[in-house]
Amino acid sequence: MCIALKTITRSMLAAGGLVALASPCLAQEIRVGLGYTAQSIVYPGSHGTERGASANAEFLFKPIGALHFIGSPRPFVGVSASLDGFTNFATIGLIWRVQRGRLYGDLGAGGSIHDGHLFLPPPMAGLPLEENIERREVREERSEFGYRELFHATFDVGWRLNDRWAVELLGQHWSNAHLGTPSNDGADILSARLAYRL
Repeated sequence: MCIALKTITRSMLAAGGLVALASPCLAQEIRVGLGYTAQSIVYPGSHGTERGASANAEFLFKPIGALHFIGSPRPFVGVSASLDGFTNFATIGLIWRVQRGRLYGDLGAGGSIHDGHLFLPPPMAGLPLEENIERREVREERSEFGYRELFHATFDVGWRLNDRWAVELLGQHWSNAHLGTPSNDGADILSARLAYRL
Protein backbone atom coordinates (compact mmCIF):
# COMPACT_ATOMS: atom_id res chain seq x y z
CA MET A 1 0.00 0.00 0.00
CA CYS A 2 2.77 2.44 0.95
CA ILE A 3 4.76 1.69 -2.23
CA ALA A 4 1.60 2.11 -4.29
CA LEU A 5 0.86 5.45 -2.59
CA LYS A 6 4.36 6.73 -3.36
CA THR A 7 4.24 5.50 -6.97
CA ILE A 8 0.82 7.01 -7.67
CA THR A 9 1.67 10.32 -6.00
CA ARG A 10 5.04 10.64 -7.75
CA SER A 11 3.40 9.91 -11.12
CA MET A 12 0.73 12.55 -10.42
CA LEU A 13 3.35 15.09 -9.38
CA ALA A 14 5.51 14.37 -12.42
CA ALA A 15 2.50 14.95 -14.65
CA GLY A 16 1.67 18.04 -12.61
CA GLY A 17 5.17 19.38 -13.13
CA LEU A 18 4.71 19.17 -16.89
CA VAL A 19 1.31 20.82 -16.61
CA ALA A 20 2.73 23.57 -14.39
CA LEU A 21 5.33 24.45 -17.02
CA ALA A 22 2.51 25.10 -19.46
CA SER A 23 0.17 26.63 -16.86
CA PRO A 24 0.30 30.25 -18.05
CA CYS A 25 -0.92 29.08 -21.46
CA LEU A 26 -3.42 26.42 -20.35
CA ALA A 27 -4.88 27.71 -17.09
CA GLN A 28 -8.49 28.89 -16.96
CA GLU A 29 -8.24 30.48 -13.51
CA ILE A 30 -5.45 31.74 -11.26
CA ARG A 31 -6.14 31.84 -7.53
CA VAL A 32 -3.90 33.54 -4.97
CA GLY A 33 -4.43 33.98 -1.25
CA LEU A 34 -3.14 34.39 2.29
CA GLY A 35 -4.12 32.17 5.16
CA TYR A 36 -3.42 30.78 8.58
CA THR A 37 -1.77 27.42 9.02
CA ALA A 38 -2.95 25.32 11.94
CA GLN A 39 -0.82 22.34 11.02
CA SER A 40 -0.96 18.93 12.70
CA ILE A 41 -4.11 17.10 13.62
CA VAL A 42 -4.41 17.21 17.41
CA TYR A 43 -4.90 13.74 18.85
CA PRO A 44 -3.08 11.67 21.52
CA GLY A 45 0.50 11.11 20.37
CA SER A 46 0.54 13.88 17.76
CA HIS A 47 3.40 16.34 17.58
CA GLY A 48 3.54 20.11 17.52
CA THR A 49 1.36 22.40 15.46
CA GLU A 50 3.26 24.51 12.94
CA ARG A 51 1.01 27.52 13.34
CA GLY A 52 1.58 30.62 11.25
CA ALA A 53 0.79 32.58 8.12
CA SER A 54 0.93 31.02 4.67
CA ALA A 55 0.55 32.09 1.05
CA ASN A 56 -1.00 29.95 -1.66
CA ALA A 57 -1.30 30.02 -5.42
CA GLU A 58 -3.17 27.71 -7.75
CA PHE A 59 -3.70 27.17 -11.46
CA LEU A 60 -7.16 25.76 -12.24
CA PHE A 61 -7.80 24.25 -15.67
CA LYS A 62 -10.84 23.56 -17.85
CA PRO A 63 -13.12 20.61 -17.02
CA ILE A 64 -12.05 17.27 -18.49
CA GLY A 65 -14.82 16.34 -20.90
CA ALA A 66 -13.65 12.72 -21.15
CA LEU A 67 -14.47 12.32 -17.44
CA HIS A 68 -18.09 13.39 -17.85
CA PHE A 69 -19.21 10.13 -16.22
CA ILE A 70 -17.76 11.38 -12.89
CA GLY A 71 -18.85 14.99 -13.29
CA SER A 72 -16.08 16.45 -15.53
CA PRO A 73 -13.65 17.50 -12.78
CA ARG A 74 -11.09 20.23 -13.33
CA PRO A 75 -7.36 19.50 -12.86
CA PHE A 76 -5.31 21.89 -10.73
CA VAL A 77 -1.74 22.44 -9.57
CA GLY A 78 -0.89 24.58 -6.56
CA VAL A 79 1.61 25.55 -3.90
CA SER A 80 1.29 26.57 -0.27
CA ALA A 81 4.27 28.37 1.27
CA SER A 82 4.74 28.99 4.97
CA LEU A 83 5.66 32.59 5.78
CA ASP A 84 7.01 31.51 9.19
CA GLY A 85 9.62 28.96 8.13
CA PHE A 86 7.49 25.84 8.49
CA THR A 87 6.40 23.25 5.92
CA ASN A 88 5.71 24.09 2.26
CA PHE A 89 3.55 21.99 -0.09
CA ALA A 90 3.20 21.42 -3.86
CA THR A 91 -0.08 19.82 -4.90
CA ILE A 92 -1.88 18.35 -7.91
CA GLY A 93 -5.40 16.99 -8.13
CA LEU A 94 -8.95 17.23 -9.43
CA ILE A 95 -11.72 19.63 -8.38
CA TRP A 96 -15.49 19.36 -8.79
CA ARG A 97 -17.54 22.57 -8.87
CA VAL A 98 -21.17 23.28 -8.05
CA GLN A 99 -22.43 26.77 -8.94
CA ARG A 100 -25.67 28.60 -8.19
CA GLY A 101 -25.70 32.10 -9.64
CA ARG A 102 -22.69 33.99 -8.27
CA LEU A 103 -22.13 31.49 -5.45
CA TYR A 104 -20.07 28.35 -6.07
CA GLY A 105 -18.36 25.59 -4.15
CA ASP A 106 -15.34 23.47 -5.06
CA LEU A 107 -14.41 20.09 -3.61
CA GLY A 108 -11.19 18.39 -4.62
CA ALA A 109 -8.58 15.75 -3.84
CA GLY A 110 -5.14 14.74 -5.04
CA GLY A 111 -1.55 14.22 -3.98
CA SER A 112 1.29 16.45 -2.83
CA ILE A 113 4.92 16.62 -1.79
CA HIS A 114 6.40 18.75 0.99
CA ASP A 115 9.71 19.88 2.50
CA GLY A 116 8.81 19.22 6.16
CA HIS A 117 10.04 16.62 8.65
CA LEU A 118 9.51 12.93 7.99
CA PHE A 119 10.73 11.79 11.42
CA LEU A 120 11.35 13.65 14.68
CA PRO A 121 13.84 11.85 16.96
CA PRO A 122 12.37 11.42 20.46
CA PRO A 123 14.22 12.15 23.72
CA MET A 124 16.12 9.06 24.85
CA ALA A 125 17.83 7.87 27.99
CA GLY A 126 21.61 8.18 27.79
CA LEU A 127 21.64 11.30 25.62
CA PRO A 128 22.99 14.60 27.00
CA LEU A 129 20.35 16.74 28.70
CA GLU A 130 20.79 19.53 26.14
CA GLU A 131 20.13 17.09 23.27
CA ASN A 132 16.95 15.79 24.88
CA ILE A 133 15.72 19.32 25.59
CA GLU A 134 16.32 20.27 21.95
CA ARG A 135 14.51 17.15 20.69
CA ARG A 136 11.54 17.87 22.96
CA GLU A 137 11.31 21.47 21.77
CA VAL A 138 11.40 20.44 18.11
CA ARG A 139 8.67 17.83 18.68
CA GLU A 140 6.51 20.47 20.38
CA GLU A 141 6.86 22.85 17.43
CA ARG A 142 7.19 20.77 14.25
CA SER A 143 5.03 18.14 12.58
CA GLU A 144 6.15 14.62 11.61
CA PHE A 145 4.64 13.65 8.28
CA GLY A 146 6.07 10.15 7.81
CA TYR A 147 6.26 10.34 4.02
CA ARG A 148 7.42 12.91 1.49
CA GLU A 149 4.23 12.21 -0.49
CA LEU A 150 0.85 12.96 1.11
CA PHE A 151 -2.84 12.84 0.28
CA HIS A 152 -4.48 16.22 -0.22
CA ALA A 153 -8.09 17.36 0.18
CA THR A 154 -9.43 20.83 -0.55
CA PHE A 155 -12.66 22.79 -0.51
CA ASP A 156 -13.57 26.40 -1.13
CA VAL A 157 -16.64 28.58 -1.24
CA GLY A 158 -16.55 31.45 -3.71
CA TRP A 159 -18.56 34.51 -4.68
CA ARG A 160 -18.18 35.83 -8.22
CA LEU A 161 -17.79 39.63 -8.26
CA ASN A 162 -17.97 39.81 -12.06
CA ASP A 163 -17.01 37.75 -15.11
CA ARG A 164 -13.32 37.90 -14.20
CA TRP A 165 -12.95 38.20 -10.43
CA ALA A 166 -14.16 36.19 -7.44
CA VAL A 167 -13.40 36.03 -3.72
CA GLU A 168 -13.02 32.67 -1.97
CA LEU A 169 -12.70 31.03 1.43
CA LEU A 170 -10.36 28.04 1.11
CA GLY A 171 -9.68 25.06 3.34
CA GLN A 172 -6.92 22.49 2.66
CA HIS A 173 -5.77 19.33 4.40
CA TRP A 174 -2.67 17.15 3.96
CA SER A 175 -2.19 13.73 5.54
CA ASN A 176 -0.53 10.32 5.03
CA ALA A 177 -3.82 8.65 6.15
CA HIS A 178 -1.85 6.66 8.73
CA LEU A 179 -0.70 4.20 6.05
CA GLY A 180 2.31 2.23 7.26
CA THR A 181 3.58 4.84 9.70
CA PRO A 182 2.81 5.51 13.38
CA SER A 183 2.68 9.25 12.70
CA ASN A 184 -0.24 11.04 11.02
CA ASP A 185 0.33 14.65 12.07
CA GLY A 186 -1.14 16.16 8.91
CA ALA A 187 -1.62 19.83 8.11
CA ASP A 188 -4.59 22.16 7.75
CA ILE A 189 -4.86 25.64 6.25
CA LEU A 190 -7.72 28.14 6.14
CA SER A 191 -7.27 30.99 3.66
CA ALA A 192 -9.00 33.90 1.97
CA ARG A 193 -8.07 34.48 -1.65
CA LEU A 194 -8.82 36.12 -4.96
CA ALA A 195 -9.59 34.19 -8.12
CA TYR A 196 -9.08 35.56 -11.62
CA ARG A 197 -10.65 33.91 -14.66
CA LEU A 198 -8.49 34.19 -17.78
